[in-house]
Amino acid sequence: MTDGFKNIFFIDIETSGPKYFESVPLNVSIVPFDSSFSNFEAFIRYQDICWAGRGREFFDDYRSEWERKAVSPERFCQGLNSYFQDVGVPEIILTGHNISFDIHFLNRVYSDANANLPQELSHRTIDTHTLLFLLAHLKKIPTDATSSDSAFNLFGLTATDSDRHTATFDALLTKKLFKRILEIFEM
Repeated sequence: MTDGFKNIFFIDIETSGPKYFESVPLNVSIVPFDSSFSNFEAFIRYQDICWAGRGREFFDDYRSEWERKAVSPERFCQGLNSYFQDVGVPEIILTGHNISFDIHFLNRVYSDANANLPQELSHRTIDTHTLLFLLAHLKKIPTDATSSDSAFNLFGLTATDSDRHTATFDALLTKKLFKRILEIFEM
């Protein structure tokens, strides 16, 4: 069933908080479904960071790496565009948990950089939260297993506190979660 999934790429974006118009993206990771492609990870440096919710707490887990590797929004966009060009997949479908959040912040950084989104990105996306909601409605999983944390726990996908809420680790967990969801739908 997964042979045709070469164009699925998992995205996770860690931000300074959940507020769409105040928070900024700080750590972005792209993990392809097809493991023959490499992962992409970048840290984005904003001068003015508005912290909200648990954003600062999560940031502290990757702060030292961010301080060493963070680039401007412009350089981030150049890097991500190059990555997608190098991958050579013509229509990439971004997949994530609550994907609209990640898409919003991806649009935000491209807007801040006055850059165009990669032409390889499809207008289609896949949201694991929606898939879990459907599975819960079909009584295939408990109704309280639609958040990322509860779904990861349900499927035995564990992480240490310092790994969770880093973009690459969360994208990798979402890839594993997606595979588990596919198994249930195949029943």
